[in-house]
Amino acid sequence: MKLPTQREIEDGIRFDGENITIKKDIYFRVFGMWMVLPKGLQSDGASVPKIIFWVNRYDKRWLFWSIWHDYAYRSQWLPRNVADSIFAWGVKQNAPQWSFTFYLAVRVGGYFAWHRKKEIVKFPNAISRLNKFICKTQQ
Repeated sequence: MKLPTQREIEDGIRFDGENITIKKDIYFRVFGMWMVLPKGLQSDGASVPKIIFWVNRYDKRWLFWSIWHDYAYRSQWLPRNVADSIFAWGVKQNAPQWSFTFYLAVRVGGYFAWHRKKEIVKFPNAISRLNKFICKTQQ
């Protein structure tokens, strides 16, 4: 596994106090799959219901995986159950006591977000940039 360091994550995002924008592509590898958070992606951090006010949606322990999960849902490039499982695994790396709670939340609450009739977000150059990155790392 090649996960981005906290510094790589912080260097790759812009946070205006409420929204997060990816400033540059962030590449990483999970379970043998290369993935990218594409430049220009926007996120609101962890999508936490207001009733659970004590959970910080921007907590560094799950922020990266929350952004990644937003992208997985918006692009729908993976099946939903796979996206949710990878999200839970990612949260478990930094906050094991929260991973099952977050997993249940995205399995239940995420159903509506997944099936919402929104336009699927596409980042047309993201895959070609990912391919170039993979080729560079294998040289």
